[in-house]
Amino acid sequence: MIGKNLIKPNSDGSIEINNKFKPNRVQVRLINKLSKFIMNSELAKSYDMSHQSQKYTLKYIATKIIYFLHHCTSTNWRALGSGWENIYSHFRKWTKWKIIDNVFMDLCNLYKKKRSGHLKVIMTDTSFILNKNGSDCIKRNPLVKNKNCTKLFNIVDDKGVSIFVEFCPGSMYDSKCLMTFLAKFLSENIGITTFLADSGFYTTDIMNLLKEYDVKPLIAKNVRNSKKHKNKVDKKGKKIKLTYAQKIARQLEDMTKQEKKIFKKRCKIENSYASYKQIPRFIVRYDRYVENLRAMSLIFFCEQILKHM
Repeated sequence: MIGKNLIKPNSDGSIEINNKFKPNRVQVRLINKLSKFIMNSELAKSYDMSHQSQKYTLKYIATKIIYFLHHCTSTNWRALGSGWENIYSHFRKWTKWKIIDNVFMDLCNLYKKKRSGHLKVIMTDTSFILNKNGSDCIKRNPLVKNKNCTKLFNIVDDKGVSIFVEFCPGSMYDSKCLMTFLAKFLSENIGITTFLADSGFYTTDIMNLLKEYDVKPLIAKNVRNSKKHKNKVDKKGKKIKLTYAQKIARQLEDMTKQEKKIFKKRCKIENSYASYKQIPRFIVRYDRYVENLRAMSLIFFCEQILKHM
């Protein structure tokens, strides 16, 4: 059961829920950041405890949302028990008013000022989120057995910290996802020297755009459709399949030894997705609207930023 009698402020200002969940240091900072931002916004009057209908404090609501993200085994908001409708309505209100989006942007800007040295080398990739209940931003993709899915597009620095997050329909090509946002991203983030990506982003438009902004592209070559790199044929006319090592060697054949060493840092974004997919609600999409999935994802990425600040 959830109610005022369960709100237990600790010495650090955090709130303990049912003696089961006590926010860690990073989560307390995020809760305080969300609370401060809301109290400085147009929604402040809804959370100043001046209304008799206000059942929970602002910090309690933020704590319950983070608790739901990390500790509820079910992806349904009803897992919060009694009062879940109240918590969910506040979450929807924050999503509608772009509260979580703006907090993420503020943390990104603060991180860029404090850790500007890590932004010289950035990398990008996408990840599929299979659809269960979603109604928007979904398309079929043959790479996931032609099922409906949503594609998460992410740009991280050399520490694996996300500095740009967007969601696209599952059928959209990786290169098209990047071209949609790349020019704006590069114009807003001066000082980037190297851009890492896999072969899905190897297009002439991307390479030319990066060179316009004096960014060195280290992108694995897409050799599938190149006449120069067609698979060899045996005496019977059958194609000889290349091993994984041979494919990688072809993709990186134009890079120097030093560039290959830098390119290995691209594992940071794979590690970032591995951490992201440890949360059940990010493996399969249960949110009807993509803005709900985006808001929950940004809460996760806000925590990752605060861990490195």
